[in-house]
Amino acid sequence: MTDAQESALPEPKEPRYDFQRLDAHDGYQIIDSDAGGSLTLDVGLKCQDEYINPLPADRPGDGTVEVARWEPITAVHQGAMVRLRNCLEAVARYLTMGGTWPELVKSLTKMRTLAEDGFEYQGWHYLEGETLYDRETKLIINQHIFAADEDDGTLAPAVIWIEGEFIDTTTLQQIKEDRQADEEKTPDEEADEAASGPRGSAGGDLLELPFSQDPEEP
Repeated sequence: MTDAQESALPEPKEPRYDFQRLDAHDGYQIIDSDAGGSLTLDVGLKCQDEYINPLPADRPGDGTVEVARWEPITAVHQGAMVRLRNCLEAVARYLTMGGTWPELVKSLTKMRTLAEDGFEYQGWHYLEGETLYDRETKLIINQHIFAADEDDGTLAPAVIWIEGEFIDTTTLQQIKEDRQADEEKTPDEEADEAASGPRGSAGGDLLELPFSQDPEEP
């Protein structure tokens, strides 16, 4: 916006907030930790890229508040931590961007009238999930990995779920090998793979969603 365009705007009734007072890293942050034989999630508030203590004087501490803990550290607990962390990060972002607790609670309460609880995937546990950016397609990809409950190490069956793309069964060992291969790819190989489309197929060995009707039943 030019100086002339800005001067043409009507004067605000109250002074506008000066975003120059903020650092790009400021706001509510979710902090994960695996110290002391347990997994924890804390919430903190950053100001000028440093954590500050917004708590009253009668609540001493470093300004962070523990919101969840899992003991001992296991693959199941690790997945539970990642799943909740991803959700809480969205809540922290919502509040940092100007959202309010009354609006959020009201919306979640209404949402619960339909989504009474989460899906239960018998025989599987959530292992990890992340949001990725595909530089070729310029799309945001939400990827989730489930592992079988039996403890077979890297040979354990696994499921990769790319939201809106596919759900395929594999093994933890295969996921590890695929990631190592991706790290070793040249730029030309990455471009060729992007042109051929995403790995996996919606017609592959799919994991049936809970609550869904068996396709063989009428």
